[in-house]
Amino acid sequence: MMQIAIVNMHLKMGGIKKSLENLLDGLNDTPIQIDLYLLRGDKEEVLRIQRNRCVRNVFVIGKTNIYYHTLGEQKIVLGRLLELVYGMSSRLFGRYWTLSHLVKAEQLADKKYDVVISYSNGIWTYGKRGFTGGCELLAKRISGGAKVAWIHSNPKNLGITKKVGEEIYSSFDKIVNVSFGCKEIFDGICPELIGKSVVVYNLTGSSEILKLKEEFIPYDGGFNILTVARLDNKSKRLDCITECCRRLKNVGCYLNGILLAMGMICPY
Repeated sequence: MMQIAIVNMHLKMGGIKKSLENLLDGLNDTPIQIDLYLLRGDKEEVLRIQRNRCVRNVFVIGKTNIYYHTLGEQKIVLGRLLELVYGMSSRLFGRYWTLSHLVKAEQLADKKYDVVISYSNGIWTYGKRGFTGGCELLAKRISGGAKVAWIHSNPKNLGITKKVGEEIYSSFDKIVNVSFGCKEIFDGICPELIGKSVVVYNLTGSSEILKLKEEFIPYDGGFNILTVARLDNKSKRLDCITECCRRLKNVGCYLNGILLAMGMICPY
């Protein structure tokens, strides 16, 4: 039976969380056992969420889990002290340096996997001092035959540079981009890694979406578009919606409007 380790930041609400859950659902009823490694989160809560999926074990990394709560939310004195120490270290040496040393110091289970996946990408937008993430760092520490790193957004917006490619992604066997557009950008930044760069679309729960579609119909007739996204034009590019609607209108689609998840309607 194949053994896979998947490293993710957390399982709070978000697109990467939903994408991961769809992937796990797709692996149900397969001869695969998965161990989930999280940098932050509540282990019991995660186990409840994943109990019907093919997850065997959940490991929450204790030394990075201190970031799960703000200073005011820390329930014990030691937690508040560590939060202060880590915060000072991040300001003095950079968050990348701090997280690297925390991950190196973590005692991991003595396990070897067939595949190790870093599912949540790091963000280097402000350089190593402003770095957020760490899944790649942990995945590199876990013993495995093949190492795979996922990139879920525009690599340029994530701050990925040629140097980041050499220092981080060159040690992975495959770099997964979620679209051909993202792959093209990544390949342009790191041409020496083109042979490792591939495209895997995020899985969607089609049957669940079709079922939910029939539960509530806000409009009668017309062609209705619903987009669920935060109002962040840099990564979500909601400005493209009006152009999409213009093209649909030109080919004969009547549009009632664009309904955003935030509850705003933009008439077209």
